[in-house]
Amino acid sequence: MHEQPFSNMTGWFLWTEEEFPSGDDAWVPLHVSHTPEYVPAALPYLSLDVGWRLQIAPGSEDVWFDEGLLKPQG
Repeated sequence: MHEQPFSNMTGWFLWTEEEFPSGDDAWVPLHVSHTPEYVPAALPYLSLDVGWRLQIAPGSEDVWFDEGLLKPQG
């Protein structure tokens, strides 16, 4: 999922589990320089603009635009 970047963040939220993470400790920052080590399959997509989503699984890559990500949350 890619949201508006802020501060020194890219705006990308990546997870590797089947369930969407929840809880205060569910997300851990990852510097982009570590992306090749932890999520190499995501590298070609990190330059996509806000509003794009991707799902990568063995034998499957799906990339789509989600206009709902452009609407303010709240």
